[in-house]
Amino acid sequence: SSGINPATMPHRLFVNDSGAWEFGPCPWDGRLVGSEETSPDPSFIGQVIKASFYYNNRLGLLSESNVIMSRARSVYNFFPESQLTTLDSDPIDLNCNSTRPVELIDVVPQPAGLVLFAGREQFYLSAPETGVLTPASTLVKGISNYECDYNISPLEAGTSIGFVSKMPDYTRLMLMEAQGLQAEPTVVEISKAVTGWMPGNVTMMATSPQNSFVILASRDTRDMYLYRFYNDGQEDKMQAWQRWRLPVNIQACNIVNDLMF
Repeated sequence: SSGINPATMPHRLFVNDSGAWEFGPCPWDGRLVGSEETSPDPSFIGQVIKASFYYNNRLGLLSESNVIMSRARSVYNFFPESQLTTLDSDPIDLNCNSTRPVELIDVVPQPAGLVLFAGREQFYLSAPETGVLTPASTLVKGISNYECDYNISPLEAGTSIGFVSKMPDYTRLMLMEAQGLQAEPTVVEISKAVTGWMPGNVTMMATSPQNSFVILASRDTRDMYLYRFYNDGQEDKMQAWQRWRLPVNIQACNIVNDLMF
């Protein structure tokens, strides 16, 4: 078996040779050396892929409790180059071990590594000794135990990562500053001052690190909640919450080039 069925893998939207947009399967590389025993399938085969990312010249996928990264500089290849030895450029396939069941749902790349989010736990992936991700040097470790909403992706908000934790009747906004593998992250519930104010039906989040604000909104409602702050480079000097009521229901929100859509 070549190992990968392109029809059931992620697809791509790209500009073809004629300059037109085209949507279709990616040109995945199959198994070229060894067999299913000596060159096994990546762990996402037969499972559901939850998220994808690009980091350190590698394409990464999250599936169940595993994080899988392609060969270096060969983003469509998830098989080793040789069955006789392990090369630094070979794929990386790690399991996030924990005392509870783990299902990874999203990832936020950072300069020193990756912050991996599961529903009730967060992990950090990096190569602490060399700084370069290889099959031998890459480690993953649990760093915190906070609930994270499965349907709202964590986003960067300056030096922090914003993520949403929902209660039955209201929504919490959390900000995390990851400190790497060796130290626990700093996590603050930014919505503590307005506990119970934001409803529990929030479905989307957008951030603007340049303009220092975070948006939370609910699809098919008119209300948008904004957290705004001013940081002098060392600490937040000013924080404020606002609610905007739009003329019509919201379907989506995003910030691009200092413009809110």
